[in-house]
Amino acid sequence: MEDYDTNEAKDDPSLVKIFGMIYWRDIEDNYVNQSIGVHRCTDADYKMFHPVVKDQVIIFDRLKQNRTMWCLNDKDIEGKPLNTSLYGKTDIVPHRRLDIIFTPCVPEQLTKANAHL
Repeated sequence: MEDYDTNEAKDDPSLVKIFGMIYWRDIEDNYVNQSIGVHRCTDADYKMFHPVVKDQVIIFDRLKQNRTMWCLNDKDIEGKPLNTSLYGKTDIVPHRRLDIIFTPCVPEQLTKANAHL
């Protein structure tokens, strides 16, 4: 996450919160979600990426160098494995979707005790 004009990182954990959420609606019409923590992408994460298209290599390399890319953790915040299968065209049919949530201006001081909220 970075400023479009200055390329300055905009991800100070004392000011923003970033996490993933998988939502799904099952065939019985129940809505469920799974909250996923994130971490700064590592070299091991980058090795799992699909190849970067030629037009985006410069941008990708800058993001990687500036350490402004975030990756999903392997397990959810409760330590359960992730099911990353995504499907469904809309929210009115059975589906699974992944949202990356970037919440600026967190109104409370983040601590180890409340970082999962």
